[in-house]
Amino acid sequence: MEKKESKKISKKELLEKMSKDYGMTGFEASKAFDAVFNTVATELENGNEVSIKGFGSFKLNDIKSRTAVNPFNGKKIHVKAHKRVVFKVSSVLKEKVK
Repeated sequence: MEKKESKKISKKELLEKMSKDYGMTGFEASKAFDAVFNTVATELENGNEVSIKGFGSFKLNDIKSRTAVNPFNGKKIHVKAHKRVVFKVSSVLKEKVK
């Protein structure tokens, strides 16, 4: 089986595909798209994990403060504790894109 060359798809292209595939106007597709991703972001901000069956889950990981080395000058720097968004792909999606 020959591997297809992958292409980076923009938000605009996703919205055009949603409009075409689901019989929506561009405005409706944009509103739906923004609603989903804004809701995911809000839930993450509130400390919640977001799980989408058949797709995957988003959650926040706490990253501890640490000392790192600046690769350009070799000086030690302090990196503050922070949160990182993590996405874990579902087994269904993993199998689909295999």
